[in-house]
Amino acid sequence: PGFTPASLPAIPGLEGTGVVDKIGKGCTSSLTVGQRVVSYEWPSQSGNGTWRQYICVPEETLIAVPDSVTEEQAAMALINPVTVIGMVDILAAPAGEWLLTSAAGSALSRMVKDYAKLSGAKVMGTVRRKEQIAELLADGFDAVICTADSDVADQIKAATGGKSVYGALDSIGGASTKILTNATRNGGTVIVYGAMEGISFAGDVVDVLFRGVTIRGYWLVPHLRSLSVADRRATMEKVLKLCGEGLFPAYAGTVYDLKNVEKAVVEQAKAARGGKVLLRG
Repeated sequence: PGFTPASLPAIPGLEGTGVVDKIGKGCTSSLTVGQRVVSYEWPSQSGNGTWRQYICVPEETLIAVPDSVTEEQAAMALINPVTVIGMVDILAAPAGEWLLTSAAGSALSRMVKDYAKLSGAKVMGTVRRKEQIAELLADGFDAVICTADSDVADQIKAATGGKSVYGALDSIGGASTKILTNATRNGGTVIVYGAMEGISFAGDVVDVLFRGVTIRGYWLVPHLRSLSVADRRATMEKVLKLCGEGLFPAYAGTVYDLKNVEKAVVEQAKAARGGKVLLRG
């Protein structure tokens, strides 16, 4: 749904950063040739994405990148950080309450941890491999649970001191959604934003019907389009500010030259590959 070109061949690529090469006639912004920029809406859905060397975009969608932000941070400033801010702000876990996120080893879940802690929330993650636990605890998660264990519910209760989590984020689906829903407080919310185990998820009627737990989705594109242009710009400016302050580090993996895009796609599909694969034009 995020890539629906009218015809093929088409160019994918949902995010990226570049340097202003030329400014069209009639442009009125303060951007200058040579300035680094990001966009809050690259025209990727129509097949005019960022996997290229040059692109023409409306000036009002561009935001200047501060010197304090690295090239890698800028290249990843749209999809994960804006999604993190959108979802964590929806859950609005107060200071001292727990937020639970699946796939804790992912770049996005690590950003969730960093951003949620700004408001004083505690963050617990789930993983599917025990060998990830020590590294994620060292990275700042307050608790990490392996879903391969038979006593996941007991471990979550033990970590929280017997409390339910305030809200949860799930990028996996399948059985993971039920685990997170069971762990969420009465009246809480579980946001499903991915489908790593397929397009179906498990749930519990008791959680939804009698405990009032809400299971809802989140997709970046309609979220951004629901905002005014001013709010879209403000969101990207907030992301860049937080990047410059070190909150959203670049969890970057292998960097490939654009001519080696096929190798990059193969690398991106590997499990436990590390950070996000980047292309450089």
